Amino acid sequence: SDSSKAELELQKIRSRLSGSVFSQGYTIPGFPQLVPSWKKPIVVAYMPDSDQEHSTNLKISSGAKTSLQITNPDGTIQKFPLYSFKQPGILFSTFAESQKIASFAKECFEMGLNMKLNVFFSSKNTILKNYDGLFKDIFQEVFDKSYAQKFKDAKLTYEHRLIDDMVAFALKSSGDFLWACKSVDGEVESRFVSEATSRLGYSTRFFKE
Repeated sequence: SDSSKAELELQKIRSRLSGSVFSQGYTIPGFPQLVPSWKKPIVVAYMPDSDQEHSTNLKISSGAKTSLQITNPDGTIQKFPLYSFKQPGILFSTFAESQKIASFAKECFEMGLNMKLNVFFSSKNTILKNYDGLFKDIFQEVFDKSYAQKFKDAKLTYEHRLIDDMVAFALKSSGDFLWACKSVDGEVESRFVSEATSRLGYSTRFFKE
């Protein structure tokens, strides 16, 4: 389909980019809108060059024992047991760097101010306490340090929400917000927003480095 071809081309572009992706679905007269209450913009933001986008995923043989090895700058090695496979299975690792998370947060807050949109960051920090917890903490630190007063002056808000709660909130809302996500979450939610407003082919995606 045309939308699948467009998505493949976007994946090629993203693989060569750092920075952030911002996706905005928009309505077109005569096209049905699946969420009629969405009267105002919804922009989905995510990073294309880290997290699950470039994870290592492997097929594992039956009987294999897996572990994570970390070689520190001083040469010391840490090993963490992961799982002993009784049957064939799969394993994947993912990553994110604090600096890039902070840059992503700044770009989201700047975009929110420029477009006059409330900003939400969604994660599953109740399950991934360290991984998603770092995203949540950095977003809050960047907001408190550099954007809290600016958002107050602009009469805008920032909030972290669990991603399942955020989906429910989005469906009941009228729009008017920027939705910041981790990479694969952003892929899913940008498609969700685009399809619900019109269709993927009628969405605007722009990149910020």
